[in-house]
Amino acid sequence: MKKLVTMCAVLCMAATAAQGAILYYTAHLTPYNNTTADVAPYLTFTGAYANSGGTLKAPGIEPTNAYQGFYISSNVPIVGVRYGTYSIDLPTAGWYDVFTTFGATTSAKPDVKHVVTDKNGSTDYFVDQTVAGGLVNTWVSLGTHAFNANDAANTKVKLTNDNQSTSGSLYFGALKFEASLPGAAMLTGPANGATDVALDVDLTWSGGSFTSFFDVFFSVDPDPAVFATDLAGGTSSLDLGTLAENTTYYWKVRAKNVDQTADSEIYSFTTLPEPAAVVLLALSSVLLVPRRRRA
Repeated sequence: MKKLVTMCAVLCMAATAAQGAILYYTAHLTPYNNTTADVAPYLTFTGAYANSGGTLKAPGIEPTNAYQGFYISSNVPIVGVRYGTYSIDLPTAGWYDVFTTFGATTSAKPDVKHVVTDKNGSTDYFVDQTVAGGLVNTWVSLGTHAFNANDAANTKVKLTNDNQSTSGSLYFGALKFEASLPGAAMLTGPANGATDVALDVDLTWSGGSFTSFFDVFFSVDPDPAVFATDLAGGTSSLDLGTLAENTTYYWKVRAKNVDQTADSEIYSFTTLPEPAAVVLLALSSVLLVPRRRRA
């Protein structure tokens, strides 16, 4: 696991074949003296904030019990709207499952508003941060989102009290961005095992969810080689040019997202026979038809 310490925040990234890229953003102050200079550049607040007192123990935060995160007052009639915002430059564009976590405290609210901004807009999520809610020190989902790389203006998670009107606190502990597993593509044409396929046929497929790019594998080998790479996620066909006659080809499509991949089935098809062979076959059919004798 790789750690990058910047100001008073920690970014941890671990890449594994099973889980894909995981990035943790953990807010804390060491030591806390109530100045914005203690807050990492990607974490900003409007209004008063302080150490939460609730240590973070969710899986993946290392070392556990070292970080507390912040709290923001939610007493709207007295202090007005307050919020904290993570603005993050993700290193790789793609689809991510976003999560939040927070430590155990005594004055948390059951409907804490989180606003996630991605490249397509913003979505609100409401999280029960009370101990009774059973979510303390677990990773709570904030949905799946598409983000650009190095685009902090459109990669944000905002914690706000604009929906609150009673006293209490909102807790900003840590965020996790986990690369989403893309759905495997469904191959649509040519049909698997098709014969007499035109020499100018295109490959077509239907993409699965959370796909950033496609690689197409295509060759005469049953284990086809890479033919085209990094086709945009919305792509659904590929022009092969002119193929050889009477040849069996094999192909598949690999869906990609960040460091996650999913392969389709391998399909095969056979092109039309050579023109000369077609003529010979037709002639043979005529010669083999028995003639009827005249009475």
